[in-house]
Order: sequence, then structure tokens, then C-alpha cells
Amino acid sequence: MSKKNVAIAVAPVAAVATDAPKAPEAPKAPKVVRVLKLVPDAKKTWKDGQSGDAWLAAVQKCDGKTVAEFVAYCFANPPRLTKTGKVDAPSGWLRYIQKQGLVTVVERPIAAK
Repeated sequence: MSKKNVAIAVAPVAAVATDAPKAPEAPKAPKVVRVLKLVPDAKKTWKDGQSGDAWLAAVQKCDGKTVAEFVAYCFANPPRLTKTGKVDAPSGWLRYIQKQGLVTVVERPIAAK
């Protein structure tokens, strides 16, 4: 087989019009923070002494704080370690406790400075 020179054709790029009117920008949504709020008189659905008890206690300590503060608290003070010595994902336990109806996550707007 012989090698042949192949020319590659490049299409010219169209000029971008800079005088075109710009579309109006959509209003930005207010920034919100997600805050934990315990549900009063809610009953847990698992047996005593399970991992859920330790994580529920951590959620109770962080009542009224943001989700980010809860996650930071759990990594600094792990409620319970796994068999391998690692910390479970706090967001997973928070979601589980939320599905059980023991806590709600409320979005509040951040106050402007």
C-alpha cells in the first residue's frame, strides 16, 4: 500500500455578532440553608440498642442547626463506627431518620448582609 497525501478541508467559522441583543437574565433564586427540626411526639420504629439510637441522639443534639453542621459534627464525634472502624455517611442516616418521620429538613433563606 502506498501512502497518499490527504487534504483536510476546514469549514470557515462564522463571525459572531456582538451587537445582538442579549436575553434578559432570569432572577436568581434566594440562597437557602437546610435546617434540622425534630418532630415532637414522634416514635422510633426500631428496637433499642441499635445503630439508629446513636444516630438519632446525634440528630437530637443538632436540632435547629444546618445539615452541614450536622455532618461536620458527626465526622468530629462519630455516633457509631462500622465493624471496619469507619464512619457511616451521616447524610444516609439523616435521610433514614427523616423517612421514619422523626425529623424534618426545612429550607430557610439566608439573611442578606
